[in-house]
Amino acid sequence: MLERHSWYDLIRLFGVDDLKKQLTEDAISRIRNEMLKGKYEFAREVLQGNTVPLSGWSPEYREQIKHTLLSNRWYRTEQGIS
Repeated sequence: MLERHSWYDLIRLFGVDDLKKQLTEDAISRIRNEMLKGKYEFAREVLQGNTVPLSGWSPEYREQIKHTLLSNRWYRTEQGIS
C-alpha cells in the first residue's frame, strides 16, 4: 500500500496514529522505489518526534543534487549579459 497510494489516502484510510504504528523500519525497507523509501523514512522520523535535518541540507540530499543540470550555476566564472 505504501507504494501504490498517496500519503493523504493512507492518512484517510489508517489515521495518523495507526499509520505511525505501520511505518516501521521493516515495512519501509520493503519499498523498492528508493526515492519513495526516503520519503517514508523521513515521514517516520517526523511522526516519531525525532530530530530531522533542515530541508536541503542533509548530506544525502546534497550528494543527490550534486550532478543536476543547474548545480554549478552559482560557481560559474563567467557572468551573464551585463
